[in-house]
Amino acid sequence: RRTDTDRVMEPNSENHLSVIGVSLIRPILTLVETLESDKPVVPKEVKTGDRENGYSCAIAALAVFLLESALNRTRYVRGEDGERISPTEYFAKISPDPALAADVEEVFAVRDTIVHTHLWKARTFWDANGSLKFKEPPQRLKEYGDRRLRRVMNPTNQLSHRLGLNLFPERIWRRDAFIILKTVGRTLDTLESMKREYFYISPMHFVFRGSDLTFHEILDGLAIP
Repeated sequence: RRTDTDRVMEPNSENHLSVIGVSLIRPILTLVETLESDKPVVPKEVKTGDRENGYSCAIAALAVFLLESALNRTRYVRGEDGERISPTEYFAKISPDPALAADVEEVFAVRDTIVHTHLWKARTFWDANGSLKFKEPPQRLKEYGDRRLRRVMNPTNQLSHRLGLNLFPERIWRRDAFIILKTVGRTLDTLESMKREYFYISPMHFVFRGSDLTFHEILDGLAIP
């Protein structure tokens, strides 16, 4: 096992590992505060509002980037970084909680939906109340998505089986983003409880809603709509 601060031969020098995870927390929290500055826009059948969707997608994606950074650092510290394995497979391998590992796979599926711009196609119409509706079930274009998506998604409603996360991109809203953030927090907590040098953020404080709080205190205070 090794750490990113192992001493080398030169005086006053040490190894450096380019882990960006912690650097993402402040931007994530800024996006959360901006999103919360307006009322939630609950998704209709086809989509939520553009602002709600945009900020929520950004929060969800950055949260999973944070988690992947932590998992990659953990692999390095444990001396297992030479193994060709996906982050979700790796966490399932080391996690003491199989249920949490299954939740992590779902949040990565949402990340993929956003980052890889999964495309769906359907005929839609406006009903008498001015709501956009599907005239027929949406069909995911076969060039998009992978086995992970098929494993975690209920094809009848495009929600993930365990956490109920939207996998239809335009319906992603703050509920999805906050559940993903809380799942990431639980996973970071698990890594830290296994060994602090894997990814240790408990003592770090961040200004959020005008208060000085730890990351976990912030996540505990997020209300899921």
